[in-house]
Amino acid sequence: MIKIKKNLKAFLQIMNIIKVTTIDVILSFDKEFLSIKFVHPSNFAMGLIKLKKGFFDEYNIDKVCNVTIDTTEFYKIIKNISEQEINISVEKENTIIKVSSKNSFFSLKTYVVPENDKTMPSPEYKSKWIIDTSDFFTLVNNHLEFNNVVCFSSEGDTLKTLMKSTLVNGEIMVNAKNKLKQDTKCYYDIELLSIILDIKTFIPEVEFSFGSDTPCGIKINNDELELEWILAPRVEDE
Repeated sequence: MIKIKKNLKAFLQIMNIIKVTTIDVILSFDKEFLSIKFVHPSNFAMGLIKLKKGFFDEYNIDKVCNVTIDTTEFYKIIKNISEQEINISVEKENTIIKVSSKNSFFSLKTYVVPENDKTMPSPEYKSKWIIDTSDFFTLVNNHLEFNNVVCFSSEGDTLKTLMKSTLVNGEIMVNAKNKLKQDTKCYYDIELLSIILDIKTFIPEVEFSFGSDTPCGIKINNDELELEWILAPRVEDE
């Protein structure tokens, strides 16, 4: 059984991100963590989340198992019964996932779909930065007002974004700490980047990485969770 109390709001945000990304997902219950890989239907973006034991108030898994759930229905359940804590268990030979709180009890049927064998890529990033999460996604939202494509550019110790629309060209300097320095730039779909915007409510900093004509990645790894979100590059005319 799993009990979630201290990180209940974060769990809701994570499941909302997954719901927005894909209609179904495999929950992989390991003895040390719950992992969830989720792929956008376009195949231009994919994510992997590992919620470690420390994320939960209780995490007791007797047997490793994988269950496939409807992300919309699961999110509706946990949203509607989230009071002070929720409990999750997998029962009846992995065919039912039960979700309960003090006054509410729900069960959700699991089902079998072909497992997505798409593995997380390991891009050779040329530029890595540590960025305040709230500032980063505020910037992402601001860009969406002009265009759905953004160019990230690194020059020395400076990271900036370049935007262009029918009538507007502009650039914004990003407040970031450099981890890997190489002059480079690349274009990405900012709408796909914005899918994980809600992590700003519980993650203070992210590692943002990219390179010329390579995917960009957002990564977090702390005592409670690992999260990685990777986007394919866009081909754009200069």
